[in-house]
Amino acid sequence: MGEAIFNRMVSLDALVRAPELYNSYVKYVQTDIGLSEIVSLLPFASKINENGDIRNYVVNYNYAYDWTTTAGAQVLVPDYNAIESLLIEALSLR
Repeated sequence: MGEAIFNRMVSLDALVRAPELYNSYVKYVQTDIGLSEIVSLLPFASKINENGDIRNYVVNYNYAYDWTTTAGAQVLVPDYNAIESLLIEALSLR
């Protein structure tokens, strides 16, 4: 879904309309990323769109296991080695 939204935004000249879009969403989203930072990243968004290098990763049961705490809460405990491998893959340039 994120890739579809990204492609749609780029196709709608969202890169040019970044200030307008930022002002629209900032009312509804709490962030510490300012417009100037977003504008500085726009060239990267354009490059990502050109080469289609958008990947999705999920930390699921392959990367964590169930645990019940002494208080009875059911939690997921991360498998740090598996997550490290996932991060290495996610951050590698193809």
